[in-house]
Amino acid sequence: MDVWPRSDDTRSMQEVALWTALFAAIAVGSIAFELRREIVPVWRLAIAPVAALACAISMPPEPRWLGAAIGAVVVGVVGGSVRGLSASLRVDHVWKVLRLRYVTYDGLVVALVLALMAGADIAPVASFIAHRLTPPPFTAIALLCAGYLVGRAASIGVRSQSTPHDDMRPDDPLRQ
Repeated sequence: MDVWPRSDDTRSMQEVALWTALFAAIAVGSIAFELRREIVPVWRLAIAPVAALACAISMPPEPRWLGAAIGAVVVGVVGGSVRGLSASLRVDHVWKVLRLRYVTYDGLVVALVLALMAGADIAPVASFIAHRLTPPPFTAIALLCAGYLVGRAASIGVRSQSTPHDDMRPDDPLRQ
């Protein structure tokens, strides 16, 4: 039986924590509804931020970046809140559903950056960066992304309560 030796790339991918990768994938997948402009229940806004926060927390912390990580969360929440205030929504208060009026790529881009940080937080990449610069701030960047998604979802959720009613049905995808 011929068995191919494992390459260094395969070994590197085994170092990515399963939970971190799973949470990053959930964050990316759950925010994809924005690209399709789907009508979703209001509670669904919380899935991507919670998964992103779980992903960032499950990454190994770097003690030298603790101050930057705390600052990143604060900056992310404020930036996400400002972005959420400018998002254009349609809300049906009877069905408790909403739809973003326009396709926004910021949430997906931030979730993809989070997934990239989760995938890059492996020993070969970290040692490569650590020998050339300082210890890599992967967790701080992931916390910035998670904070952004949390602030954005919270802001959109709060705004959805005061947005005027617009008649939509969750099972009517053709209605614009």
